[in-house]
Amino acid sequence: MTLPNHIVGGIVFTGVFGGIAGINILESPGLLIVTVIGATIPDMDLPQTLWGRIFGPVSRTINRRFGHRTITHSLLFMGILGLLTKAVCGFFETEAPYPTVMLLSFFSHILFDMMTVQGVPIFYPYRKNPCVIPADPNMRFNSSNRRSELAIFGFFVASGLFMQPLMSDGFWTTYNRMFGTIHHLQSEFEKSDDLLLAKYKYREASNEYEDSGYVIEAAGDFAILWNEQDGWKHLDGSAKSLKTILEVIPVHTGKKFEIKRQNFVSVTRDSLESILRGAVVYEVHVSGNKPFRAMYEANGATERMISENMELKLVDYLNLNEVDVARKKGKVIRYKASPRIRTLESSINKIKRKERSEVKAYKDHENRLVVVEELLESETDIYKRTTLQKEYKKLKSKTVEWPDYRDQIAEIETQIIEIRRNDNETYQSKQEEAVIETESTEQFKPLLLTGVLTTIEFEG
Repeated sequence: MTLPNHIVGGIVFTGVFGGIAGINILESPGLLIVTVIGATIPDMDLPQTLWGRIFGPVSRTINRRFGHRTITHSLLFMGILGLLTKAVCGFFETEAPYPTVMLLSFFSHILFDMMTVQGVPIFYPYRKNPCVIPADPNMRFNSSNRRSELAIFGFFVASGLFMQPLMSDGFWTTYNRMFGTIHHLQSEFEKSDDLLLAKYKYREASNEYEDSGYVIEAAGDFAILWNEQDGWKHLDGSAKSLKTILEVIPVHTGKKFEIKRQNFVSVTRDSLESILRGAVVYEVHVSGNKPFRAMYEANGATERMISENMELKLVDYLNLNEVDVARKKGKVIRYKASPRIRTLESSINKIKRKERSEVKAYKDHENRLVVVEELLESETDIYKRTTLQKEYKKLKSKTVEWPDYRDQIAEIETQIIEIRRNDNETYQSKQEEAVIETESTEQFKPLLLTGVLTTIEFEG
């Protein structure tokens, strides 16, 4: 087989099988160079080749003593070259997968030469009989046939272009993307060395939506995501979920993320807020030397409470304030938002999504109408003009109006404001009922907070 075919075929072969091993030869010039070296160096036993000219006397000696396609095309030589590559990597203290790439690309050369009429004695010098694939010589390639070599080159180039995503993303990433479920997201998450971005589609009621987020946890049919716009998100693929997950595509970002834990002891409220500012809070445990008032958004819920300690997970917002009055022992006063608010907010979101969908439908209708009018003016073919006239008539007869849901949304927002006002009044009433007398020394004792903070930090 010719040099160009060994180079292109070696890149494709090493790229695909390296992808199965989690190696992307396209991400590093060094890996590509080693691939080309491994795919061509067996022909150093021919003095007229590039490697033959580089190694000069060594090439001539090998050719004179052993001939072509002998010792340099054997598994023995492949093993020696692999060990030599590993030794060089050890000397330069690199953990890059150069030895694996060298072995794969070298094996590609042997494999392709086995498909030629002459074959290759891969067990040389122990056995000098050539090994061939397939056994029928009429089905093998002839290296001197230019037409055959050109066809092989075209096949390798087409295969490389077709399988480039497989080579870039790796076999398992491509496999997990193909099926696109949360279970495959978990599989990709467990194998990944970098931060994954999950792009997903889901259906809620009869509407379909798209969203994305960085994967922080993935287990079974459940995943925890985070993005800058919306904060924490839950991806639930179980039968109990109100959302139906249609597709989940994992994307490697090349970034890293780290879970960091830090303790804080007897810090003021301002100091804790300074620590929290800008942090992606995965979990927080807080205890105070006296009761404090907390307002927070965590785990998809917005609540208020008065307590001396609390534990929160997946925190989007947290605000702590002092309470100047004492509580009855063991009694915790929580602010409970009416579930009606979440229902109404969900209704607003659905109306807005419906509005966006109808706006898009309106614009698509108007744009298509303009396009059909322009085509009618320029079209001369009678059949095509008839088809366009039918479509134009259909578009004109269809009434598509610009949607306006402002009044409907305003009415729902007014209901939410009223419900929140009632909730606040109820909360204040409960606070007043819980107030008891306290010693004057307690009144002026500053609030000090102690606990553990777990955050997510992104790198790169």
